[in-house]
Amino acid sequence: MIFTTYWFSVFACAFFPLFWAARIGWLRLGLLLAACFTFHAHFAGAAGMLPIIVLATTTYAAGLLRWRPVLYAAMVLPVLALVFYKYTHFVALNIVALANPAWGQHTDRLASAFLPITPPLAVSFFVFEFVHYLYDVNKGSPSIRNPAHFCAFTFFFPSLVAGPIKRYQPFLASLRSGLVAVTVDDVKLGVMRVALGLFKKVAIADNVTEGLRFWQPKYAHLTLPSRWEFLFAIGIRILFDFSGYSDIAIGLGRMMGVSLPENFRWPYLATSVTEFWHRWHISLSTWVRDYVYIPLGGGRSGLARKVVNGFVAFALVGLWHGPAWNFAFWGLYHGAGLAISSNYEAALGRPGTDAQLADLAQRADPGEPVGEAVRLDQGPERGPRRVVDPVGDLAVGGRRGRVPVGDLRRGGEQHRGGDLLQVPLGDRLLAVPGEDDLALLGDLERAVHRAGRLGQHRPSGRPATPAERAAPAVEQG
Repeated sequence: MIFTTYWFSVFACAFFPLFWAARIGWLRLGLLLAACFTFHAHFAGAAGMLPIIVLATTTYAAGLLRWRPVLYAAMVLPVLALVFYKYTHFVALNIVALANPAWGQHTDRLASAFLPITPPLAVSFFVFEFVHYLYDVNKGSPSIRNPAHFCAFTFFFPSLVAGPIKRYQPFLASLRSGLVAVTVDDVKLGVMRVALGLFKKVAIADNVTEGLRFWQPKYAHLTLPSRWEFLFAIGIRILFDFSGYSDIAIGLGRMMGVSLPENFRWPYLATSVTEFWHRWHISLSTWVRDYVYIPLGGGRSGLARKVVNGFVAFALVGLWHGPAWNFAFWGLYHGAGLAISSNYEAALGRPGTDAQLADLAQRADPGEPVGEAVRLDQGPERGPRRVVDPVGDLAVGGRRGRVPVGDLRRGGEQHRGGDLLQVPLGDRLLAVPGEDDLALLGDLERAVHRAGRLGQHRPSGRPATPAERAAPAVEQG
């Protein structure tokens, strides 16, 4: 792991004091670019840097031209480069060889004369970020005109090797802020995040790896419970190794005042395959969703097309992890699980939600009315309006449908999706389980307060206040 080498320790100890001491934006940017190119040159070498520089130059120029044929061609170029450097042997020996084994062997020998021993460092991450940039520019997002800013986005050393995969719009906004001022809180939070990542990587993942190396040759002689422990240890090693690296990258960026996207949110606590992919390698899963699954049509063309698009997207996720059939099958396995999970929930609802949850709540407290929640709808002129609606039917910004709100927070208390929440007016609400944050609905407590009441429901025995009697049950937009 690059971040645990002695070279990087010396590099970081030299760079960060200089970056913090430089109080001028252009000077900080110059120091950052020098550090990024030094980092990349040391770990990738000249042969590894040259292809990335060519792809970066092409991407930058195409973004400035903003001509659709050029943008399409510039998107295809890095994808072809990725296939060439990472998948040529796999395609030759596993796909071309299916038609004719001799052709497959000949293609592999011919390609080997041009391929380096190893692909350029982090070529997958470079390609994903270049495609994202060009795709967004093609859809109307502004181009990066400053070449120094484009180089900072491309070669930002904390995320260069293993992500998280960045989006250029929030990254550049955060970078400009960091070039102006880095707060003490930024540094403290960044150092704490780096320390957490090192603990995950060195203290947990590396020690579990040593245990796995010891027991792997003896696996055939292990008892069934011991084999399950071995497989459990593999899962722990993968999670803490990868999430530890992401924590270090996020922490290093924060020490410069730059925010990088979160990549892991305790994925093994997920209760469904859908939720797992909202928690595991988030920057990858959202990239595939936005730049593969949705452009293919997503779920807009019926169930069959939705399932096919999901399989294609997750086959690519699998192959992204490695050029081998086991990775492709791993991706298809997750694609099948996601298709079953998401369509089961769409047809029947998640276990323990909606009617089931309301029934449980009613039996737990039969004297209280249940089955209603607050939704916020955007009125045509007067802004948000508060409306009483059945549990599970929420509308945000005028968009009706089942909108998951997940965990919510009120008054410093943490509530899990599906919990019953008692608000100050005494009206009982049901929170809808899901993955997203209730912040998009605003402050739930203030929404209830402004609504005055939920329908005609009040806790048993409490008389209506004058304000409640005067307030309408539904405010019209």
